[in-house]
Amino acid sequence: MRSWRFYLVLVAVLAVLFALQGFLISRPFAEAKIESLNPLQEKQLELFRESNSLLSTLATAAIGAIGALLFNRYKDIVVPLSQRVRYSANFL
Repeated sequence: MRSWRFYLVLVAVLAVLFALQGFLISRPFAEAKIESLNPLQEKQLELFRESNSLLSTLATAAIGAIGALLFNRYKDIVVPLSQRVRYSANFL
């Protein structure tokens, strides 16, 4: 009895989010579309892409380090459930 209310609310929230997304997509942007980038904008775009690449690399290294620490700490015994839950939560 209680679960159908949850799913009804979930569907309503999803419908509102999809409607909001459709509304925002249909709105024009404040800035005009540009045909080509000037040298300063090209450099800004290059720096933005490089910083995103570095952050992705850092996140991957952090995930690997967390995994290494977890599984090297418990080499001889089974990893406790609480530690596995914390490890899994770090991926989120």
